[in-house]
Amino acid sequence: MKYYPTTEKIKVTNYPYGYTLKTDKYYSIEFKKGKGHRLIEQTLNPKTGLLNKPKKSVYYPLMLLTMDDNGHVKTHVEDFYDDKGKDKGYKFIFDNFDKFTPDEIEYYALHNIMLLKADIYAKATYCGSDVKALLPLYKNAMETLVQIAKTKINLWNQVNIDWQAVKSLEIPGFSPFKITTLA
Repeated sequence: MKYYPTTEKIKVTNYPYGYTLKTDKYYSIEFKKGKGHRLIEQTLNPKTGLLNKPKKSVYYPLMLLTMDDNGHVKTHVEDFYDDKGKDKGYKFIFDNFDKFTPDEIEYYALHNIMLLKADIYAKATYCGSDVKALLPLYKNAMETLVQIAKTKINLWNQVNIDWQAVKSLEIPGFSPFKITTLA
């Protein structure tokens, strides 16, 4: 699978346009700080030679264009929302670092700092984990993400969290939801 830089536009020729016509279709990625990436698709109207209005997808924290073996353009997204997703996303950025702009790298680092802070809060609230015990487990990852945001250097392989240690801090059977009945 080939991944394309976020700044690259892909042109597909002989794209179906209606029942009988063929045209060119363009795929690109739009990035906005605070929102992430979204796919932009735009076709060329073969009757007028003008570009049609672009179609824009929803935002994802990270998105790259890919092309499969059949020549079909696809998107690859990472969301970082669960423990495995975070590790998978960090590895993906490390492996494809050259595909992103410095602004995007900074955004991913800051976005992931926010997600890790939310993760600590959620594990304390919904699993009964002790925040003071959780903080040292996240400290190295947070410091590395801050360094990435400042320097834009590829340190994503150093963003590590011991998820088993985090899981071990959960209180078995803990439920923050109390069931009450009306008398």
